[in-house]
Amino acid sequence: GEYYIHFCLNGKRFRLSNGKKISVPLYPNDFPKNQRKKKTDDLAALVYDYLVKNNYSFTEGSKQFSLDHFDEVIISKLSEPLSPKYISTLDSLYKLLREEYKLNGSIGVKFTDKLLKSYKNPTSFNTIRRHLNVLLNHLKVNGQTNELKTP
Repeated sequence: GEYYIHFCLNGKRFRLSNGKKISVPLYPNDFPKNQRKKKTDDLAALVYDYLVKNNYSFTEGSKQFSLDHFDEVIISKLSEPLSPKYISTLDSLYKLLREEYKLNGSIGVKFTDKLLKSYKNPTSFNTIRRHLNVLLNHLKVNGQTNELKTP
């Protein structure tokens, strides 16, 4: 008669029977038996929304980096010996990422998905996805870890 949420995240298994992990005072098993499944479904939706908002991590409120630091990290990538066309593509993506970071303080999965979906041609889609991953991975390596999610 007890309900819980069971899932794997980044190779680690979780079994939640309440909302403590996301700071929500919801305890589905404290409700009458006929309401427990509904309350557990509500908890699952809250946990999912929390994880999406926090880039699939239970660590909330990662350290915010300044826009200057963001710029420095990207400019260091653009100053590497790369072809002019490649630099041009990375630079145009950088401007889009910078604007998103400036507005929201992070670059989320929804933004990257929306950006990629704007490319209908499979070749263009894959090319932009690779270039976007280069920038996002470079940001991750240089201190932006919890604020970014690669597509």
